[in-house]
Amino acid sequence: ERPEIQVNNEFFQYIHDLSTKNVKENPELKGILESYDLPYKLKSNPQNTLIVGSGTGNDVAAALRNGSENIDAVEIDPAILEFGRLLHPESPYKSKKVNIIVEDARAYIRYSNKKYDLIVYGLLDSHSLLSGNSGGIRLDSYVYTVEAFKEARSLLRPNGIISLNFLTFNEPMRRKIFLMLKTAFDGKDPLVFMENIFIAGDNLNTIDLSRKNL
Repeated sequence: ERPEIQVNNEFFQYIHDLSTKNVKENPELKGILESYDLPYKLKSNPQNTLIVGSGTGNDVAAALRNGSENIDAVEIDPAILEFGRLLHPESPYKSKKVNIIVEDARAYIRYSNKKYDLIVYGLLDSHSLLSGNSGGIRLDSYVYTVEAFKEARSLLRPNGIISLNFLTFNEPMRRKIFLMLKTAFDGKDPLVFMENIFIAGDNLNTIDLSRKNL
């Protein structure tokens, strides 16, 4: 069974074992694996990867599996990080390639001067935004904004990309994310995969999707 993390009696996330061996033994995990690995099909072997909302480490594990050399993992909740350290079967937070940063996602992006090939937004409570709780409202008005996406864009290296996984079945909310990313990137449409994964960048036209098996 996969461990489940709850916050304030509300589902937060599962801790997934997406190692090659476990996915081979449990093929029902293949779709989940593909969603975590998708950014790395578009930006293979990134030198510097930033993960905001790294949670218990699922996105960090994906970065390691896909050859990222330097990973900055930003998570605001030290308790969630500790669960990841203790419970994640792939032990991503124990890798020397991972730099753990206990910080608010937007504050880190705003004040960082480091450049990244890939910026991955974890779920960041996106699944709870429809519940109307204060955490969701704060994130909706603070992290998922045009200004915040522009700040993230400024940290990208040439040909770098942002991958944002926003888990919602609400079409207006998906459209809102699409339009904010489009505005932040000067009118360039983001790519959308699996309905909830948005890819934004300055040079998306250089990506040959026909060779990515997407």
